[in-house]
Amino acid sequence: SPYQEIPNTQYWNLASGTKIAYHRLSAQGAAKNYPILYIHGGPGGAISDGTLSMLKPLTEEAFTIYAYDQIGSGSSTRLENIEEYTAARHCSDLEEIVKKLEAEKVILIGQSWGSVLAILFAAKNPDRVAKIVLTGPGPIFPLNRSLAKLSPPDCLNIQEPIFSNQQANKAVYTLREKCIDTYAYIFGK
Repeated sequence: SPYQEIPNTQYWNLASGTKIAYHRLSAQGAAKNYPILYIHGGPGGAISDGTLSMLKPLTEEAFTIYAYDQIGSGSSTRLENIEEYTAARHCSDLEEIVKKLEAEKVILIGQSWGSVLAILFAAKNPDRVAKIVLTGPGPIFPLNRSLAKLSPPDCLNIQEPIFSNQQANKAVYTLREKCIDTYAYIFGK
């Protein structure tokens, strides 16, 4: 079904000429020093009512939350040249968005692909990040790959996910999807 803009969508106009859609959830009570910036998955995901509902309880803990549609997603600007959709471009947009918040630091919540952008931003701007939360980031391997085989200590209480991307991919990668994928590849549509 066609995309429908969420009510109360606001926009940032970036120096690049793009318009980024966002939603602001105000802190209840005196706001804490650092706002939360939620970075959705994808690339190509978008902020939904469900996402905003999930984040809303954090406002009760006095956090102001910003959730934005990345370029090419949701209600934000689409680029004419798809080769311009790069991690560097997304990171540049994120840097400008953080400046627009006029906060000394931000708390980043990165979901899936948003985790990659959060890490790229934090690596380049460590002084602008108060905290970082990664949800569903995919595998994060250490530089020394032999360390990946070590088991984490029990005190971390790490649990296997209830549902994995691998299970989801298996569920949607049907004969119908394979035919559509092949058609799109052959005919460029």
